[in-house]
Order: sequence, then C-alpha cells, then structure tokens
Amino acid sequence: MPKKRSARQRGKAHDQARYEARKLAREEGLHEQHAGLVAERSGDPRFVQRRQTEDGRIEISWNTETESGRHTSGALREQLERFREKFGREPGPQDPIFFDPDASEPTPLDEGRHKAILTEAAAAAVESGVDPSFILAYRDLGYLVTFENQHLFSAVEVQAWHDAVQAHRGDDEDDEDIDEADQDGLDPEGFRADLNEGLEQVVAAVLTKHDAAPAMRLMQSFLDHIEEDTGGLLITGLFGTLMGWLAGAREHGIEPGEARQALDWIRQDLGEAPYQAALVISGFIGHAEAPDITFNEAHETLDVAFVPAMICLAAGVVQVKAAGDAYWLRQFDLGHG
Repeated sequence: MPKKRSARQRGKAHDQARYEARKLAREEGLHEQHAGLVAERSGDPRFVQRRQTEDGRIEISWNTETESGRHTSGALREQLERFREKFGREPGPQDPIFFDPDASEPTPLDEGRHKAILTEAAAAAVESGVDPSFILAYRDLGYLVTFENQHLFSAVEVQAWHDAVQAHRGDDEDDEDIDEADQDGLDPEGFRADLNEGLEQVVAAVLTKHDAAPAMRLMQSFLDHIEEDTGGLLITGLFGTLMGWLAGAREHGIEPGEARQALDWIRQDLGEAPYQAALVISGFIGHAEAPDITFNEAHETLDVAFVPAMICLAAGVVQVKAAGDAYWLRQFDLGHG
C-alpha cells in the first residue's frame, strides 16, 4: 500500500511539472502578444490612452463610442452628480472623484472602506444573477482590466487580473490539468515536448527583445511558485534540454570562431552581466576562453543565474548559426529524428 501511494505522489508531481511546462510556453507567448498590443495601440484614440501633462498630472482619455466607453462616461457623470449633491459645488482639481460618503469634506476613500463597498457590490451582483468575479478581482488587485485598456498594464498585471477573475469564478485550471493527466498516467514524452516548446519560446523572446529578462523571469517563476518536488522535475528537465541543445550545437557544426561570435552577441545585445555569466559556461560550446571548470563548479559559481546563462548561450548560438530562428535548436532534442 505505501508503494502505491508513493507512486501516486510521484505521478502528481510529474503532472504538476507538465502543467507548469505548458504554462511556461503559454505565458511567454502572452508576453510577446502583449508587447505587440502595447505598440499597436499607442496613440490610437479608439482605445484608452494615458498621458502625463507638463504639471505632472495623469490624463486618461477613452473612446465614448464603444460600449465600455459609454459605460465609463455614464459612471463618471453619476459620480460627479453625487459629488454635487453631497457638497453643493463642482469638484475642483484636487478633489477626489470617489469620495468617502460619510465625510463632511471631500475625502478619498480609504482602502478598507473601498474594499467593503466592492464586497457589498459583489453581494448585490450575486443576488441580481450577475457574475461578481470582475468586482471581486478589482477589489483584490486595485485595478480593472478591460479590452480597451489592457495595453496600459504590464503583461504580468494582465495575467494577474485574469487569474483573479478565474479564481473567483471557481475555475481551477491547475487542478483540471493535473487530474486529467493523473487519469492518463505518466507521460514523460509529453512532458518533455511541453518543456522544450516553452524553452524554445523563451530563447526566441531573448533573441527578439535583445534582453535576458525572459530567461531571468523563467528562473524567478520557479523560485517563487513551484513546489519542491515539482521544481526538481522542471529543473532537471531544463538542464537536460539545454545541455542537449548546447552539446548538440558543439558536436554538429559550431566552430571556435562562431562560439566567440555567440559570446560577442550576448555582450553586445544582452549586456555585460549576461555575458559574464555565459562566459563561465561557454566551454559547453567550445569557446576558447572558457574557464577550466566542471559542470558542478559552474553551477555553484552561477547559482540561480545558471539556467538563465544557458538560455542566453543558446540564444547566442541560434543568432550565429540560424539567423535567430530558435526552432533550429529542436534538432538536438533527445530522441529527435
């Protein structure tokens, strides 16, 4: 009996790791899509715009022809009317639009009162048969994401908003994915394919953004959100895939001069810190100036920067050998061909 329980625990950890690998690919894709959305909507009057005036104030403008814009304009008019009724005058530039209704002078709502009002609004929404998830997510996060304004937030903030809404709706994608995978049994090939796809997207993001941030974000997500047993599986999988890519590149065509070019690209496009970290492990691709240290010594030297350094090194190789096409690395996947 204990044996069976242990096997199930291992299966759960594997399924969780597979889910995290799929999420890695999905989230990096969302970061790329969001960056494109921000660039596309900047200055477009059809969507909400935010700008800072010369005196430091923030001005928000929106399209009053959209349903969301009409709703925003209507809500603002109602709030201004409440202000006039309460204080008998027009609001001034320093007056809060959303004020404490119990105060005798215009006073901003404190956080506790604001959250209490939103909690009451959510309860009223439930009684009216309206989904309260958006109100509760706004209460929890302090901001509201819509189709028209999502480009004003970071990709992380947008993802946090969607996660909060799903949580209040009772949507638990993690458990659904894990339970479904648990019924099917362990699938190491599927796990490896998911992980490799996610890593390929991270390498591609490093290349297109000319920034090591996606590699660092990947490692930080492991440190922040992954349980110990799951993290062990993922880190082992990352090492295996990245070492396979780098060793495969070295054994199948990268010349010493190209190894130097890969490091030069890292220094020029990603910066000095990623270059110095990649230089520590550059022996993996045959760089002539690589330090004479073992894998374990390199790991101890770089610590949490070890995986990001491998990703940046893989990106440098792809830049030199494949003109920036990260899919080129997949020929070195375990079991390829």
